[in-house]
Amino acid sequence: MEAPFELLLDRLGAAPAAIVTDTFVPGAVRVGNRRGVPVCILSALGATMFSVQYRFDRLPTAARGSADMADVTDPCLMENYIPGLKSIRLTDLEPTHSDKIRLDKILEAYPYVRKAQCVIFTSFYELESNAIDFLRQELPCPVFAVGPCIPFMSLQENQADSEEEQGYKTWLDTQPASSVLYVSLGSFLSVSSAQLDEIAIGLAQSKVRFLWVLRDACSRVQDLIRGGDGVVVPWCDQLKVLCHPSSVGSSPTAA
Repeated sequence: MEAPFELLLDRLGAAPAAIVTDTFVPGAVRVGNRRGVPVCILSALGATMFSVQYRFDRLPTAARGSADMADVTDPCLMENYIPGLKSIRLTDLEPTHSDKIRLDKILEAYPYVRKAQCVIFTSFYELESNAIDFLRQELPCPVFAVGPCIPFMSLQENQADSEEEQGYKTWLDTQPASSVLYVSLGSFLSVSSAQLDEIAIGLAQSKVRFLWVLRDACSRVQDLIRGGDGVVVPWCDQLKVLCHPSSVGSSPTAA
């Protein structure tokens, strides 16, 4: 991808003031270094997971994917290997790091982090202070936590809600301020039917108001949450929901 990127830069005429790139596009760092253009890495990961992947070499061999992941039964916290990670266990890495393709991408990308001119997280320092402090000590470049990068300006445009939006929007409008939990499993996470049922029953029994976006099995889950204080929809405008006055937060997998 470096050659097309360099061709694009050549067509700009004047050199860019900086290049903003994702962690997993190390070619952009190489191009910036060759051309003397500052490179800023804008991480799609939180600082905590970023610090895990950045210091993957400190983990036991099995946790790095060099042995059978079944051997990673160490209940110890990651803090034994990487400072600042107080709540993550080695066994928590298995779903993400047992995939060799992902491992190879991690091991290829993170050495180039040290060659960037800054790293930016869309997180809060107060939320991930331990991980951010660790990275500020480890990296030779500045580390910034700038908070969520939500395109709020688009919400200020007077756009009429679609027919699909009007149903859940009307429901949100009738809920108390800061009372609704937004639930989404995201685009990459898949769960079994039994796990899905467990989530549905847990939400229904929690008595917490919630808006759950679920593309598949929507009608079946509707039956499971009957009597609960929430609704299930196959799609929503996530930005509008999260910025609605009735929303109080989102599930950890909402992204």
